[in-house]
Amino acid sequence: MPDSARWLIVTVGLFALGLGWWRINDVESLALYGVLIIGGTLQTESDIRTRLIPRMTTFVMGAFAIAVLAARGNAFLPVVLIAGTVGLALWLTHRLAPHSLGFGDVLLAPVIAMYVGWYEPTAVPLWLGGAALGAGVGAIGTRQRRVAFVPWMVISAVATIIILA
Repeated sequence: MPDSARWLIVTVGLFALGLGWWRINDVESLALYGVLIIGGTLQTESDIRTRLIPRMTTFVMGAFAIAVLAARGNAFLPVVLIAGTVGLALWLTHRLAPHSLGFGDVLLAPVIAMYVGWYEPTAVPLWLGGAALGAGVGAIGTRQRRVAFVPWMVISAVATIIILA
């Protein structure tokens, strides 16, 4: 990947971070959003460049989301159940059609679902639908059978959160 593409990804990530800073007033929500942007930018760059998603970044993002959700108390169980459902659905998709999604996508999707579910648990299907639509349009536009799914998950999550904030 050329350096200009990397800088574009970082610039878009910084723009999204600034947009969140402008729209989100709650400190906990802003911290979650910041981790989503930073982790999502790292994951996006890696997925586009190598088609591999670093699991350590996914696990750190997930641990941070779980810690903040657990501190919140009452919102923990519904969000984690929704994230688990997303993970199970994508795992089944991965098992039934192994060339459709990589396992890194399957691991990252429930983590992003926790971030989106923090703002509004009922918006998770909207986020996932936006990611699938974006990936479909990307596949048609590039005429490739396999496209990087992480950028579409992150873009859809950021758009959903900004709209809901």
